[in-house]
Amino acid sequence: MRTSRLWSLAGIFIVLALLIATGWALRRSDDEPSLPAALATVEATQVPGPTASTVAPTPFQQAAPTVPPLVPFPENTVMIVAHGGYTHGSGGYSSLTRHYRDKKGELRTDLLLKPPDGSGAVVTGIVANETGELFVSTCFGEFCGYESGTEGSSTVFTKSTDGGLTWGEIGSIAGKWWARTAIGIGVVAINFEGQTSSYVLFPRGTPIVPPPAARASINPIVFRGQLAWIAGTEILNHGGGRLYELEFPGYPNVRVESVLALPRGGPTLPGVSFPTIVASWSADGLPGQRQFFVGTFLPPIGTPLKVVKIEGGAPRLAGFLNERDLLVTQDYVRPGTCTSGGDTSGADPAIIPYELGSLSFIGTPFYDRECSQGSQLVVSTRFIAIWARVKGDGDCVNLRRDPSLAEPVLDCLGDGAIVNTGKARSNDGTRSWQSVIGPSGQAGWMADEFLE
Repeated sequence: MRTSRLWSLAGIFIVLALLIATGWALRRSDDEPSLPAALATVEATQVPGPTASTVAPTPFQQAAPTVPPLVPFPENTVMIVAHGGYTHGSGGYSSLTRHYRDKKGELRTDLLLKPPDGSGAVVTGIVANETGELFVSTCFGEFCGYESGTEGSSTVFTKSTDGGLTWGEIGSIAGKWWARTAIGIGVVAINFEGQTSSYVLFPRGTPIVPPPAARASINPIVFRGQLAWIAGTEILNHGGGRLYELEFPGYPNVRVESVLALPRGGPTLPGVSFPTIVASWSADGLPGQRQFFVGTFLPPIGTPLKVVKIEGGAPRLAGFLNERDLLVTQDYVRPGTCTSGGDTSGADPAIIPYELGSLSFIGTPFYDRECSQGSQLVVSTRFIAIWARVKGDGDCVNLRRDPSLAEPVLDCLGDGAIVNTGKARSNDGTRSWQSVIGPSGQAGWMADEFLE
């Protein structure tokens, strides 16, 4: 009799355990939909992003702000950030700042650029090329703050080779234009007036016509040193020829958002001797749900080697932070306490390890736990292991081809420019010289007395 009672109790416990397990499995399948079976071998990690709770709070329940994983501002990094606008690069910008840690490890923030006060000028675009040169488009006119109706306005393009400290005009054009992509010594700008978008390359002022298949992509990209366009899952050259094809088995209705092709000598996956390609894309998941991903690919074609799912926004690829980490500008939607509406939104710099295991926002100085700071778009980033700051006493300092005053001047770096310093040093009998690499990637020599 005792034995049968024990078996009855055991049966009850087993049934309860099965019911709990079934309920948990159903909850997991509702809250965390898995990747398609075709990608079961892809290493994937769901990222805890800064998204609001999917359950609406009752009138008696106050939703607490969701704080994503935060990491300190990284060491040995110089990051240039544009404030305002939108993550995808449109809208006016309020300022351009530079962030880095000084020799003592303290975080420094320098203001590089602000629109002229009282002039009606609007900074419409800020972009950097692969070497780090910066390009800015500034609209002057009564209607520069509007999407259309820009009659009488004009756009001036300026360039900086010293990391945003000094600027020089490279051209101008009638109308309101946005600097969108920098390649080589020029910048591609876009104008939205008319039935189709128009493109022009400065400083030459050459009109650019995208391939017919890529008309919907809007933003050109730089792929392996040349101007390219995204058309569906293909990357096309300027003539419409296919440079690369991305494959996404199991992802319905894929839209590639951005692509970052690493140059030879750049970071690679363990055991891989040639550079990879990083892409971000969106795909339709469950009905009414759009999901965003970042993955790495190997040329010439193939499925992603590694994938990370991005919660709460579309990542814009900015570049590599160092040998280990990918840097993106990531959208957020965050429950906040500083607005009457509650939720705030914007974008901040975030880090994804090159192995694509997670996403973490950079904390100070970008992230506010309660309030949105608007969009903070990463324009350029450099990894500098050994560096010095140019001390020009308010003037620029010459970068020369060789360590002598008789050598040609390659560039003049603004007071406060940050340069890579190599091990090579020289003395011509009158002064000491230091080998350096400037913010635009130009190598040369500078007098040691102007470096600190």
